[in-house]
Amino acid sequence: MSPWFVVAGYVVIGLLVMLIADVIEGIENVKGMIRMAILMLWPLFLTIPLIWLLANGYKALVKWIRKVLRIH
Repeated sequence: MSPWFVVAGYVVIGLLVMLIADVIEGIENVKGMIRMAILMLWPLFLTIPLIWLLANGYKALVKWIRKVLRIH
């Protein structure tokens, strides 16, 4: 399975959840919608480094992890 299908799946699920939340809760509850979207889309941010790894190889990922660990 291509990682791009995984990305597309997360995006579609996130958009559907936002739409459903909008219909049920109404526009005034924007905070709840944003929170729901973040909860649904956080795995996407875990998937992006995996795609990047496939594109750039193991050494590039190790460099990226070291960079991130220095920031935090």
